[in-house]
Amino acid sequence: MQKISKITFWMLLLCIGNFLVAWNVRLMLPNHPYTALEVLPEEVVFPTPFPEATTFQAEFILVNKTQSDLVVNRIMSSCGCAGVFIKEGESVRVPIVLEPGELFPILLSVDTKNMEGDQGVSVMVLYEYRGKPLFAVGNILFEVVPNGDSLVNESIASD
Repeated sequence: MQKISKITFWMLLLCIGNFLVAWNVRLMLPNHPYTALEVLPEEVVFPTPFPEATTFQAEFILVNKTQSDLVVNRIMSSCGCAGVFIKEGESVRVPIVLEPGELFPILLSVDTKNMEGDQGVSVMVLYEYRGKPLFAVGNILFEVVPNGDSLVNESIASD
């Protein structure tokens, strides 16, 4: 039996590893060219800055884009500054089964305490489609100014 060089061995191992990663990613994706669960809107941008220690909300709609049921196993925010609710003050209870075409509204409530400058918060929805774990994401972009800072200065400058 002929020996192979170390470089050939490591290159072969790298190629096999890349193939296995690509194969696993393919298995996680749905068998159609679009997302099974869509978060609408994909991004909410607040153009007016919020003062520090303000709480605000953005609404997202989860949409089942398939012809079969989807099971939502978890809905979470990207930081501790945000909470996910069904309605004002009512927490989301999972699992949630979404029928084909069903719309499911959620609220992402954000507290700007201890924030400053440009910020972003995401909501991530973990779900199953045909037994495969998948996720969908919605984002909020906003700016926070310290209390008494530029919001007050802008109003003085316009007087």
